[in-house]
Order: sequence, then structure tokens, then C-alpha cells
Amino acid sequence: MIRRIAAASTLCALVGLCAACGDDGGGGPGGGVFTSGFAFIRDDTLDVYVADSSDYSTVTRLTSNGGNHHPSLSADGGQVVFVHANAAGVFSLMTVATDGSGAPRTLYTAEASRGERNFKNPVFSPDGATVVFAYEILTTSYLAKVKALDGSGFTSLTTGPLSHGTPSFYPASLAPDEILTASGNGIGQYTQLEQINVTTGQVLPVTNDLGPEVDVISGRAVLSEDGTSLAFEGRQSGTSAIRIFVYTIASGQTVRISEPGAGSTDALHTFPTWVSSAQVAFVSDEGGAHQVYVQRATGAPGTGSLTLPSADQPWFGP
Repeated sequence: MIRRIAAASTLCALVGLCAACGDDGGGGPGGGVFTSGFAFIRDDTLDVYVADSSDYSTVTRLTSNGGNHHPSLSADGGQVVFVHANAAGVFSLMTVATDGSGAPRTLYTAEASRGERNFKNPVFSPDGATVVFAYEILTTSYLAKVKALDGSGFTSLTTGPLSHGTPSFYPASLAPDEILTASGNGIGQYTQLEQINVTTGQVLPVTNDLGPEVDVISGRAVLSEDGTSLAFEGRQSGTSAIRIFVYTIASGQTVRISEPGAGSTDALHTFPTWVSSAQVAFVSDEGGAHQVYVQRATGAPGTGSLTLPSADQPWFGP
């Protein structure tokens, strides 16, 4: 196993995001103050919502255009970046304010001449200046970055032949220009972790040992707020089950933290997101509906406690 953490570097100056402009996205009804909580998708609308941790029963709808996926929050909690797919199957990155003001705006649209499609997992850099996301060309998944201000400066961070999945930024105090990402020989078949500098493009191996319970990382992998641990969804060894695991970078140890309820062994557990340094939220489809559960990040695996009903693809922040 190989492990490396980049040296801490100077935090970049904060860059403010421009206000939401009129766009093809369509606005939501507006809402109250969002301080900290979940951005998420609902299956019936495929729109973006937020729920503040002060009252998860009060939900604010931020979009009404449908076709939205993979929302994540900026470090200040003021913006959501998400993927939009229109009726023709053209993918875009969009942003919207969490207070419900203004319409969503398009940040970047797939370049047909390059064959870009299937955008996934966009994330803001700690300073809010950059968005890094995954996209596919043919049978390979790549990572790219654009400026969060106006979507300019598209730069591919990976070149193949390995596929790269979900990016996750290290905390600003540790390595503000570095992401941790999963990579492997196929899309959704990620067998190792790499650290990539989004400024220089330098790639460093982190580990190729995901632990005996994990065949592959199948989807989202996200660093804890302090950058010491990675929560990810992975296929459990020798089965088709998707469960949530936590990898501790310093020790190189991986533990499974999610367990299906009685009679729900075929349930899928996906989209982990850190609620605190000790807790991870994730989606379970037990009972036929997507719901968000919160489970401790250490100790014996559990079923978690239901926290946000009728919600999918959650991201907790800031």
C-alpha cells in the first residue's frame, strides 16, 4: 500500500460567485435562510432541494427544470453546483443559490466535438473559485475543472487510459489545490486512490489496497472535513451488494459502516457524505424508496437512523 498527503499550502483568496442569471434552468419558489444541512434530489421531480439542519422537515426547492443530479455545496453554503441533463441528453453543470434567490445558471455545457457526456459528481474547490467534475468519453471517465465564476477554462485533469471517478478536495488548511479520487480500469470499477494537484496536474498514488471486504469503489468517495478519512460506496467482496465504507488514510485501514435492516439484504447503500467527523450520511433504497440515513463512522456497522425521507444523492455542508 502507498500513502501520501500533500504538504499544506497557502489558502487562495476567496472568489465570490456571480449572482444567478436568467437561464434555461428555471427557478424554484425561493425559501428561507440555509446555514448548514443537505442539498439533495427527489426522485419524483429530479430537482434540487435543500434542508437546513435546524429543521429537516422544512425543505426548500431550488430548481424546477428537472433532469438534475449530483448536487454539492460550496464551502460557504451559499451555492449548489449540480449536473443537468436536458431532454436531448445534453449534459451541463449548473449552479443555484441556496437561499432560493434567482434562477439557476448554466456554468458549462458538454462539448459535442469532444464527445463529452454523463457529467457526474461536481465539487467546488475550498476557495469557491473552481469546480472539478467527472465526465465520460466513450468508455472512459475523466476529471476536468472549470472556473466557478463563469465556466471558462475547461482543463482535463486526467488523460486515460484509467478511468477516474468522483473527485473530493482536501481541506484548505491541508492542501487546497489537491483532490483525492478513485481510479481503475473501467467506469464504476475503481480499485485504487490517487491524489491530483488541480493546478499542476501532478498525480500521486495513495493506495491500491481498499481492504478485504471491497471489490471496487462503485460511486461516490468523499473526504472528511479534516482530510483524514474517506467515506465511499463500494461493492462488497464476492457479492452484488453496495455498502458504505470508511478508509483511514494514516493507517490504511478500511471498515464497513453500513448494514441493511432485517430482510433487506438486497438493498443498495450509496452517496455517502460526512455530517460530522464522527458521522456519515448515506442513501438506502430499503423499502423501495430512497431515504437518507446517518450512521457513525467507527465501530460495528449499523442500519443508521432515518434523517431525511424521500431524498436521494445528498450532500451535507458546508
